[in-house]
Amino acid sequence: MNPKEKADFKALSNDNYYYKTALDAGNIVAITDEKGTIQYVNDNFCKISKYTKEELIGQNHRIINSGYHPHTFFINLWQTIGRGIIWKGEIKNRAKDGTIYWVDTTIVPFLNEKKKPYKYLAIRSDITERKLGIEALKKSEERYRDIFSNALVPILTMDATTSKVTEVNNPGVALFGYESKDDLIKNFDLKTHYVHPIEFKKNILIIFENGELRKTQHMKKKDGSLFWCSTFIKLNAEKTTIQIILLDVTSQIAFQEELETQVTQRTLELSDSLTREKELNDMKSEFVGFASHEFRTPLATILSSASILKKHTEDSNQENISKHLNRITSSVNHLTAILNDFLTLEKLRKGFVDFEINEFNFSDFMKETINEFEELAKINKQIISYSHSGELNVSQSVKILKNILLNLLSNASKYSENGKKIIISTSINETTITINIQDHGIGIPLKDQKKLFTEFYRASNARNIQGTGLGLVIVKNYVTLIEGSISFTSEVNKGTEFTLSIPRYHSE
Repeated sequence: MNPKEKADFKALSNDNYYYKTALDAGNIVAITDEKGTIQYVNDNFCKISKYTKEELIGQNHRIINSGYHPHTFFINLWQTIGRGIIWKGEIKNRAKDGTIYWVDTTIVPFLNEKKKPYKYLAIRSDITERKLGIEALKKSEERYRDIFSNALVPILTMDATTSKVTEVNNPGVALFGYESKDDLIKNFDLKTHYVHPIEFKKNILIIFENGELRKTQHMKKKDGSLFWCSTFIKLNAEKTTIQIILLDVTSQIAFQEELETQVTQRTLELSDSLTREKELNDMKSEFVGFASHEFRTPLATILSSASILKKHTEDSNQENISKHLNRITSSVNHLTAILNDFLTLEKLRKGFVDFEINEFNFSDFMKETINEFEELAKINKQIISYSHSGELNVSQSVKILKNILLNLLSNASKYSENGKKIIISTSINETTITINIQDHGIGIPLKDQKKLFTEFYRASNARNIQGTGLGLVIVKNYVTLIEGSISFTSEVNKGTEFTLSIPRYHSE
């Protein structure tokens, strides 16, 4: 990966982090698959629902259904997002402890190349206080309709016949911008405060037909300035009096519009990020193909030359020559096998790689593997120390264990200076094989340790040393494949120790 590609990859990771942080900061976020199964929730979701992430992942949103909304409400919701259309609305949910909460919800479908949703992003804001406030106001209006002068929200009482205001409280005067209660009662004409006067006539018809009206609408103050108002209007049983409770929701509407703009923008940015991520994955695939092509041919040449040399050498110490030639052939064959596994990295991720399970003497296997690697260690004047304790016989994959060990030994040698010691210790109890490989090399900086098993990632102090950044990724996938685990400790300029824990008997 060249410097520009590394920079692009780093920028992409940073972008995704900032987008997620921005969304998580003040919103309740969930991601589901196309069937509605929850795949991700943020901390805000857990906080308001009282469920843990473990309790929510794998469930659907019926787990928080309050039973308040009719079945048709959710049918309409799913039909909308199923067509790839963003859905917006308010939903009443029930937390784990039985408490009720309201959320203002926007659900954004993510579409595949066939324009079909394959996942949904739900972004919510807690509006419980606002909803409870409106409900409290409704009850207060019904119970104390003629005692409202001290209410904190605007309230007007109108004559149903003339549409003239008969009573108003101070917040009502302030909301519409009048100088006093008398000024409003004398001069107020509700129709003139509608941005669209035709809506006034429609609302009056609805009120007399249904007895009440709940609506959020655009209205005007006395000076002509605009504001958004959430309105609850109720007609008394005798149809003589209309009482109006108003709530200035201009800031909430502005916030909602800003949120919708942000959601749209984030959706576009996330889509772009996914595209760039796909391009990066394609680039990695091209790199794997390139590596295979470039390395396979010279390895085949080495194999051929070694075979010819073995047949035609006339050296008197034929036995020694054949022994070393066999080691060369074995090493080259193993390198070719590693390259073949390199090409099957995707299969490794999916847990599908052909391998055989055999019973063998683990100590003998380790000695053979170390013996095969010692030629490289001798070139670097490095000493390998090996010790074993416990049981000997195991049932595991020789091929995969060998790939793991040679990869880790190669790293221990490559990142250590000449003359340094590499210490290998193994132990086997009734159930587990433990392998420790310790070097005294350059170590891994603390800031790089979390990303060590990330594809193509190189530690900041190792970038001048040849490597692909895939070795430990392959090792981790191999270890997972044989049902094991890998961990490490490291200190800069003191060295690194990898610890493998692998089942003694692989479950077939």
